[in-house]
Amino acid sequence: MENNQAQAPAKLSTTTPSQDLALETAKIVILGCDKAGKTKFVERFKENTYIDEYRMTHGAAYSCKEIQSNEKRVKLQIWDTAGHEKYCSLLSLYLQADIFAVFVLFSLAQPEKFEKVEEYLELVKEKCPPGTHVLLVGTQADLRSSTSDGTSLKMIGDDEIQAFAGSHGLQYIEISAKEGNNVNEAFQIVVDGVIKRSQTSGPEESKKSSDHSSKPSCAIF
Repeated sequence: MENNQAQAPAKLSTTTPSQDLALETAKIVILGCDKAGKTKFVERFKENTYIDEYRMTHGAAYSCKEIQSNEKRVKLQIWDTAGHEKYCSLLSLYLQADIFAVFVLFSLAQPEKFEKVEEYLELVKEKCPPGTHVLLVGTQADLRSSTSDGTSLKMIGDDEIQAFAGSHGLQYIEISAKEGNNVNEAFQIVVDGVIKRSQTSGPEESKKSSDHSSKPSCAIF
Protein backbone atom coordinates (compact mmCIF):
# COMPACT_ATOMS: atom_id res chain seq x y z
CA MET A 1 0.00 0.00 0.00
CA GLU A 2 1.22 3.46 -0.84
CA ASN A 3 2.60 5.35 2.15
CA ASN A 4 0.71 8.60 2.66
CA GLN A 5 2.83 9.74 5.60
CA ALA A 6 3.95 13.31 4.99
CA GLN A 7 7.60 13.71 4.12
CA ALA A 8 9.55 16.20 6.22
CA PRO A 9 9.67 19.50 4.29
CA ALA A 10 12.15 22.30 4.75
CA LYS A 11 12.09 23.93 8.18
CA LEU A 12 10.34 27.24 8.69
CA SER A 13 12.54 30.26 9.07
CA THR A 14 12.84 31.57 12.61
CA THR A 15 14.01 34.99 11.44
CA THR A 16 11.79 38.04 10.99
CA PRO A 17 10.44 38.04 7.41
CA SER A 18 11.98 40.65 5.15
CA GLN A 19 9.49 43.39 4.27
CA ASP A 20 11.10 43.64 0.83
CA LEU A 21 9.61 40.31 -0.22
CA ALA A 22 6.18 39.91 -1.79
CA LEU A 23 3.50 38.79 0.67
CA GLU A 24 1.32 35.75 0.04
CA THR A 25 -1.59 34.91 2.34
CA ALA A 26 -3.39 31.67 3.09
CA LYS A 27 -6.40 30.93 5.26
CA ILE A 28 -6.22 27.67 7.22
CA VAL A 29 -9.19 26.16 9.06
CA ILE A 30 -8.53 23.53 11.71
CA LEU A 31 -11.26 20.95 12.30
CA GLY A 32 -11.50 18.14 14.82
CA CYS A 33 -13.40 16.78 17.81
CA ASP A 34 -13.10 18.30 21.25
CA LYS A 35 -9.87 17.36 23.02
CA ALA A 36 -8.18 16.51 19.72
CA GLY A 37 -5.43 19.01 20.58
CA LYS A 38 -6.24 21.71 18.01
CA THR A 39 -5.44 24.69 20.25
CA LYS A 40 -2.27 23.08 21.58
CA PHE A 41 -1.21 22.44 17.99
CA VAL A 42 -1.69 26.11 17.08
CA GLU A 43 0.01 27.42 20.22
CA ARG A 44 3.05 25.23 19.66
CA PHE A 45 3.34 26.57 16.12
CA LYS A 46 2.72 30.22 16.98
CA GLU A 47 4.52 30.62 20.29
CA ASN A 48 6.53 27.40 20.61
CA THR A 49 4.79 26.80 23.94
CA TYR A 50 2.73 23.90 25.27
CA ILE A 51 -0.47 24.29 27.27
CA ASP A 52 -0.91 21.22 29.43
CA GLU A 53 -4.45 21.88 30.64
CA TYR A 54 -7.52 21.58 28.43
CA ARG A 55 -8.96 24.88 27.22
CA MET A 56 -12.30 24.77 25.46
CA THR A 57 -12.63 26.90 22.32
CA HIS A 58 -15.93 28.76 21.92
CA GLY A 59 -16.91 29.10 18.26
CA ALA A 60 -13.48 29.70 16.78
CA ALA A 61 -10.22 31.41 17.68
CA TYR A 62 -8.36 33.45 15.06
CA SER A 63 -4.61 33.96 14.95
CA CYS A 64 -2.00 34.61 12.30
CA LYS A 65 1.69 34.18 11.78
CA GLU A 66 3.93 35.60 9.08
CA ILE A 67 6.95 33.58 8.08
CA GLN A 68 9.63 33.53 5.42
CA SER A 69 10.42 30.50 3.30
CA ASN A 70 12.35 30.16 0.05
CA GLU A 71 12.59 33.92 -0.39
CA LYS A 72 8.84 34.33 0.06
CA ARG A 73 6.80 35.97 2.81
CA VAL A 74 3.72 33.95 3.74
CA LYS A 75 1.03 35.07 6.16
CA LEU A 76 -0.95 32.16 7.58
CA GLN A 77 -4.43 33.12 8.81
CA ILE A 78 -5.44 30.34 11.20
CA TRP A 79 -8.97 29.57 12.36
CA ASP A 80 -8.99 27.12 15.28
CA THR A 81 -12.60 25.90 15.40
CA ALA A 82 -14.42 24.49 18.40
CA GLY A 83 -14.83 20.73 18.48
CA HIS A 84 -17.78 20.52 20.85
CA GLU A 85 -20.97 19.31 19.19
CA LYS A 86 -22.95 22.42 20.15
CA TYR A 87 -20.73 24.45 17.78
CA CYS A 88 -20.98 22.08 14.79
CA SER A 89 -23.60 24.23 13.08
CA LEU A 90 -21.11 27.12 12.96
CA LEU A 91 -18.34 25.26 11.14
CA SER A 92 -19.68 26.01 7.67
CA LEU A 93 -19.24 29.73 8.38
CA TYR A 94 -15.46 29.28 8.36
CA LEU A 95 -15.28 27.06 5.27
CA GLN A 96 -15.72 29.82 2.74
CA ALA A 97 -14.39 30.70 -0.72
CA ASP A 98 -11.17 32.32 0.49
CA ILE A 99 -9.94 29.18 2.25
CA PHE A 100 -6.67 27.60 1.13
CA ALA A 101 -6.25 24.60 3.42
CA VAL A 102 -8.01 22.51 6.05
CA PHE A 103 -6.29 20.51 8.77
CA VAL A 104 -8.47 17.65 10.02
CA LEU A 105 -7.14 16.67 13.44
CA PHE A 106 -7.84 13.58 15.50
CA SER A 107 -6.24 12.23 18.66
CA LEU A 108 -4.36 8.96 18.28
CA ALA A 109 -5.43 8.20 21.84
CA GLN A 110 -9.17 8.50 21.07
CA PRO A 111 -10.01 5.58 18.77
CA GLU A 112 -13.70 5.95 19.61
CA LYS A 113 -13.73 9.36 17.87
CA PHE A 114 -11.80 8.40 14.74
CA GLU A 115 -15.03 7.83 12.80
CA LYS A 116 -15.81 11.55 13.20
CA VAL A 117 -13.01 12.30 10.73
CA GLU A 118 -15.26 11.03 7.95
CA GLU A 119 -17.93 13.54 8.93
CA TYR A 120 -15.45 16.41 8.83
CA LEU A 121 -14.26 15.35 5.39
CA GLU A 122 -17.84 15.28 4.12
CA LEU A 123 -18.33 18.80 5.47
CA VAL A 124 -15.17 19.96 3.69
CA LYS A 125 -16.35 18.44 0.39
CA GLU A 126 -19.74 20.08 0.76
CA LYS A 127 -18.71 23.55 1.90
CA CYS A 128 -15.18 24.24 0.69
CA PRO A 129 -14.33 25.58 -2.77
CA PRO A 130 -12.73 23.29 -5.38
CA GLY A 131 -9.01 22.77 -4.93
CA THR A 132 -9.04 23.18 -1.15
CA HIS A 133 -6.02 21.40 0.30
CA VAL A 134 -6.70 18.89 3.07
CA LEU A 135 -4.15 17.46 5.48
CA LEU A 136 -4.98 14.67 7.93
CA VAL A 137 -3.20 15.20 11.25
CA GLY A 138 -2.90 12.65 14.07
CA THR A 139 -2.13 14.30 17.41
CA GLN A 140 -0.64 13.13 20.72
CA ALA A 141 1.94 10.91 19.04
CA ASP A 142 3.96 11.13 22.27
CA LEU A 143 1.38 8.82 23.92
CA ARG A 144 2.23 5.92 21.61
CA SER A 145 4.72 4.57 24.15
CA SER A 146 2.93 4.59 27.50
CA THR A 147 1.39 6.71 30.23
CA SER A 148 3.33 8.07 33.20
CA ASP A 149 2.46 5.03 35.33
CA GLY A 150 3.76 2.63 32.69
CA THR A 151 0.38 1.36 31.48
CA SER A 152 -0.31 1.26 27.76
CA LEU A 153 -3.03 3.31 26.10
CA LYS A 154 -5.30 2.00 23.39
CA MET A 155 -4.13 3.88 20.32
CA ILE A 156 -5.39 3.98 16.74
CA GLY A 157 -3.25 1.62 14.68
CA ASP A 158 -1.02 3.04 11.97
CA ASP A 159 -2.30 0.50 9.42
CA GLU A 160 -5.87 1.68 9.99
CA ILE A 161 -4.89 5.34 9.56
CA GLN A 162 -2.82 4.70 6.45
CA ALA A 163 -5.65 2.70 4.89
CA PHE A 164 -8.12 5.50 5.67
CA ALA A 165 -5.81 8.19 4.29
CA GLY A 166 -5.13 6.15 1.17
CA SER A 167 -8.81 5.51 0.49
CA HIS A 168 -9.50 9.26 0.64
CA GLY A 169 -6.36 10.36 -1.21
CA LEU A 170 -5.11 12.31 1.78
CA GLN A 171 -1.64 13.09 2.99
CA TYR A 172 -1.16 12.20 6.64
CA ILE A 173 1.23 13.40 9.33
CA GLU A 174 1.58 12.56 13.03
CA ILE A 175 2.44 15.35 15.44
CA SER A 176 3.10 15.90 19.12
CA ALA A 177 2.35 19.39 20.39
CA LYS A 178 3.81 18.40 23.75
CA GLU A 179 7.20 17.48 22.30
CA GLY A 180 6.96 19.78 19.28
CA ASN A 181 7.44 16.95 16.79
CA ASN A 182 6.24 17.63 13.21
CA VAL A 183 4.24 20.73 14.17
CA ASN A 184 6.25 23.16 12.04
CA GLU A 185 6.49 20.51 9.35
CA ALA A 186 2.71 20.34 9.08
CA PHE A 187 2.44 24.10 8.53
CA GLN A 188 5.39 24.06 6.17
CA ILE A 189 3.38 21.76 3.89
CA VAL A 190 0.84 24.58 3.57
CA VAL A 191 3.55 27.17 3.02
CA ASP A 192 5.06 25.07 0.25
CA GLY A 193 1.61 24.86 -1.35
CA VAL A 194 1.17 28.63 -1.17
CA ILE A 195 4.58 29.21 -2.77
CA LYS A 196 3.81 26.70 -5.50
CA ARG A 197 0.53 28.50 -6.18
CA SER A 198 2.30 31.85 -6.49
CA GLN A 199 4.80 30.39 -8.94
CA THR A 200 2.25 28.68 -11.19
CA SER A 201 -0.66 31.14 -11.08
CA GLY A 202 -1.14 34.84 -11.51
CA PRO A 203 -2.63 36.93 -8.71
CA GLU A 204 -6.11 36.80 -10.20
CA GLU A 205 -5.97 33.07 -10.82
CA SER A 206 -4.73 32.22 -7.34
CA LYS A 207 -7.53 34.26 -5.73
CA LYS A 208 -10.24 33.30 -8.19
CA SER A 209 -13.64 32.93 -6.56
CA SER A 210 -15.18 29.49 -6.45
CA ASP A 211 -18.23 28.27 -8.33
CA HIS A 212 -20.58 26.83 -5.70
CA SER A 213 -23.11 25.61 -8.23
CA SER A 214 -21.56 22.13 -8.16
CA LYS A 215 -20.26 20.00 -5.32
CA PRO A 216 -16.61 20.95 -4.76
CA SER A 217 -13.76 18.51 -4.80
CA CYS A 218 -10.72 18.52 -2.52
CA ALA A 219 -7.05 18.44 -3.34
CA ILE A 220 -4.06 17.05 -1.53
CA PHE A 221 -0.65 18.65 -1.15
